[in-house]
Amino acid sequence: MGLHITAENWMEAAVKFSAALILSGAVGLERQRKGRSAGLRTHILVCMGATMLMIVSEYIARTGDTLTPSGLDRARIAAGIITGIGFLGAGTIMKSGQEKVGLTTAAMVWFAAAQGIAIGSGYLLTALFGTAFALAVVVGLSAIEQVLPQHGHFLLAMQLPATEADVAEILLHIERAGNFEVVTTAIKSSEEGGRVQLTFQIRSKSGGDFAILAELLRTEYTHARKLSLERLQV
Repeated sequence: MGLHITAENWMEAAVKFSAALILSGAVGLERQRKGRSAGLRTHILVCMGATMLMIVSEYIARTGDTLTPSGLDRARIAAGIITGIGFLGAGTIMKSGQEKVGLTTAAMVWFAAAQGIAIGSGYLLTALFGTAFALAVVVGLSAIEQVLPQHGHFLLAMQLPATEADVAEILLHIERAGNFEVVTTAIKSSEEGGRVQLTFQIRSKSGGDFAILAELLRTEYTHARKLSLERLQV
């Protein structure tokens, strides 16, 4: 074993790491802007780590290290990276009621590893086009999803006096506001004396219906505190 400085190409490494920083930063910034836990830094580090592994594997193949079989299969290293990154992607997926959130972020972390493999292997144009298409999917298609028939999921939360926290009545108001299905319901005592915290996860085929529901609830429960209706994003 020894140093391999002479076998390294600093210009090649600089170009590849710069490409990894810029391209993975583009997809990471999109996740960061949406407030995801796996944001800018996570995507950049995943991509640059994969890039480094592929650069090193390329150097090993070129130098023909005596400890390395001459028939080094660099595809096996790439497969190992993609498999190993799964634990990080799985960590971004959480369960909210009966639904999973964070699936898109997990896919983007996995894609960042793929970016690094392509960049580290020297396929910069492939990485560039792949990044452009990935951004078109997560940014461009999100606008289309808003107008397509789909099941939207929202989280309704409010605080009411214990004497007025009639869950059956609230469910009736929700049903009257549109084609809604209450998936889960949670009730717990609030730290503010005499009040309870009510939480409902609601599903609907039309995201636009939730604006009507929010207005109805604010009209019916003017005395409610911390009333919020938040869309669950994946």
